[in-house]
Amino acid sequence: MKGEKLHTNAGENQEKLPDFTDLLEKVASSDVVVYEIVNPTNSDEAKQEFLQNHSLITPHFIYGNLDETQISSNVNTIMSVHKAINDSGDNLTETEKRLINVLNNDVAKKNLFIQTCVNYQRTTNPTERAEIAKKHQIANEALYGVPDETTFFSLLSSELAKIHSEQLSLEDKSTYDSLINDIGEIKLTKKDRFVPKPETVKRFSEMINFLFENFWTHIPEDKDNFTTREACDIVNEIIQEEIGDDATDYRAVMSDTAKSVSVNHIKREIIFPINRSTGDFSRLGLQKIIAHELCTHAYRALVYEEHPIAAFSHELPGNEEIDEGIAKCCEQAVAGKYSDSGIEHYINIGLANFKGKNFREIFEIQQKLLYLQKCKPDETPEAKAARFHEKDSAIFSRTTRCFRGTGELPNNKDLVYYNGANRVWKYIEDHIDDPDLLDSLFLSGKSDIFDPDQRRLVYESKVGKI
Repeated sequence: MKGEKLHTNAGENQEKLPDFTDLLEKVASSDVVVYEIVNPTNSDEAKQEFLQNHSLITPHFIYGNLDETQISSNVNTIMSVHKAINDSGDNLTETEKRLINVLNNDVAKKNLFIQTCVNYQRTTNPTERAEIAKKHQIANEALYGVPDETTFFSLLSSELAKIHSEQLSLEDKSTYDSLINDIGEIKLTKKDRFVPKPETVKRFSEMINFLFENFWTHIPEDKDNFTTREACDIVNEIIQEEIGDDATDYRAVMSDTAKSVSVNHIKREIIFPINRSTGDFSRLGLQKIIAHELCTHAYRALVYEEHPIAAFSHELPGNEEIDEGIAKCCEQAVAGKYSDSGIEHYINIGLANFKGKNFREIFEIQQKLLYLQKCKPDETPEAKAARFHEKDSAIFSRTTRCFRGTGELPNNKDLVYYNGANRVWKYIEDHIDDPDLLDSLFLSGKSDIFDPDQRRLVYESKVGKI
């Protein structure tokens, strides 16, 4: 890394040129965990009102984490970094300039997306909202990409095919007709979807269970169900005894606002909700969440916690899809069984993007879809009524994720679960005999393992070049 140089302009006061380390710190200071900021902070209250008031189209969400002042400050810092790069002269190498630009542009995308959410929330003027919605769409797609229409209709058709419509009662047939009408035209598509070979799943499962076998010994053998508090304590025990308190700053913590388990790499926290939308963990469910959050999200970061380039342990551009893909593959390896990942999320995002469906419409489509898939000929009316609403909490949570930040505009983030798992399973199948497979997955930091420039950066960091 270069030291600071002084720029002299015709005898004027000397001005300090930007330093690589300082610019890295500025970029890191502007980084944000988008999903945490755009999550509603009154989810429980909004859910209860939404479930009771069937005429309510969009829940009355409050976004208490949308700090306009902080986001504006971040944007100003991002702009100052961009200017500093242009003014740096030969004080930065071309490699340093390129790296800072890549990281700064990625942080800019995150902050600009949040800024459009802030702007949308603070105005009720229809004309202004329409203009902001256009900017939000651009920011959303720049940050998270776009759903593939053919994949959307293929997944939707597969889910509809799980309904045995010919066996439905007259009442359920009416619900089925209502569902089809709610969805609208379904384009006939033929799309071959990748599925790993059973042998690939079996071998990868053996690798993952061997790699983390000591972790599983911390799950009590005399219990089959675990509260989120118990899960949090088990994760902290694993960190303490298997990784070492001194080896990482990551800790599991409880949250009264979170609804699902997540990892905050800036705070080094594995966050467990006090009130999880889907309830307690089964034994397998706990193993899967540990494989997902600790063994993947945190594990890939902790090796690089002290690295001067914070993005190595926070997130390099394009990492999220890969990180979620590896996490979902590890979940399935623990279970020893392949399954498509993130289908509900992909369908919801497709309904919002391609069909223009609002929160209430998507909620009710999923409600009917899940109900009809489990219909039985001899089911009592009481059982039907109970089952129709038994997944309401989970459906509400998934629909909330589809519109995070506004409650009305699509948020494409959760495409990463389906797209990521598919890409990573393909990679695993192609490299199942490679002795460096696990290294490439778990010791590559928060990088996109398919990006050759990032692979080179990871290599250079290991040999001490950066």
